[in-house]
Amino acid sequence: MVDESKKPVLRLGRKVAVTGATGFVGGRLVEVLVEQGVHVTCLVRRGAIGTRLQQTGANLQVIDLTDSQAVCAALGKIDIAFHCGYDWADTGWNYRALSALIAACSANACRLVHVSSWVVYKLPDEGGVTEDTAESTCSHGYAATKRKLEHEILRATREESLSAAIIQPTLVYGPFLGSFMKDLLDQLWYGTVILPDRGEGLCNLVYVDDVVSAMILAGLRSAALGQRFLVSGPEPVIWREVYEEMARAIGANGPQYRPTEIIARENKKGRKLLRIAADPERVIRRLARDKWCRKFVESSIAVLPQGIRKSAQDRLFGPSTRRRGQIHIPDLAQLRFLQSRMTINSDKARRELGYAPRFDFAAGMVPTSAYLSSV
Repeated sequence: MVDESKKPVLRLGRKVAVTGATGFVGGRLVEVLVEQGVHVTCLVRRGAIGTRLQQTGANLQVIDLTDSQAVCAALGKIDIAFHCGYDWADTGWNYRALSALIAACSANACRLVHVSSWVVYKLPDEGGVTEDTAESTCSHGYAATKRKLEHEILRATREESLSAAIIQPTLVYGPFLGSFMKDLLDQLWYGTVILPDRGEGLCNLVYVDDVVSAMILAGLRSAALGQRFLVSGPEPVIWREVYEEMARAIGANGPQYRPTEIIARENKKGRKLLRIAADPERVIRRLARDKWCRKFVESSIAVLPQGIRKSAQDRLFGPSTRRRGQIHIPDLAQLRFLQSRMTINSDKARRELGYAPRFDFAAGMVPTSAYLSSV
């Protein structure tokens, strides 16, 4: 039984704004805040409003988040801005939107709570990770973008009198699912997942409501200002348990297990080329996605009848996780991740925010499984 009395609450009548409200974490944050009687304004892009968000009863404001003047006006009477928005396709948008939010929050004395990620750190194969762990040195991709966004916020707290806090969740799960969990479930449903040895590497998960609690606490506590906080669940679980529980929830076959040395052998260049050559559809998909071929393929598909056209688009350009019959063998980076024995330390969030995760994996899977069985 989850103790609801420990859930942090914003004062009735507080006014907050939420970006990324159509997403996984942002959507749940809006639901929780509306239930608490908070006045919530969701800053959304045109065409991005979904049924789930409309049902919350929150105020919906269509806005260009890169327009500094529009954002400043939108935050005029807002106490806290929760920034959950992220554009996977346009890295530049993330920087421009954050710049506008920083300027608007500074001008309006509005606190900014930014959702980042644990991947900004250099993650070891074993041992603990804290806010003092060395940062990742990757120069591109999601981790690099999140790290640079954090640096800009921390700079603004020092130089522009910005009141801000940064929350760094681990792998988030729960109803409606994030991108990582969607891919995991697709792999189980459509194909076969291979895990190394007995799948006993550690998985640092956090239930979505615990992330929301940490965000609310960051909006309340003065100790949060100018700080970043790692947020994870009560204890890590092993990957075998995660995959097998998720498979049960959707009625799919669980993962298969192979020795590490066999998986490593499958990742040798010659073996990988043989697998590709033995899979003509995979070759065609790779060619179709090539920037030189894609326009030709898309124009050719466009003349087909609608039903056939959609099927062809799904086969050629749809997520690789949804390829039926595919055997998902970890590459070397994934193999290292799946075997890692690292643990994410949330002691700073516990100590300075009063963060107390209420959902262990068993408790979090109850609403997650109920959601998965209903969709």
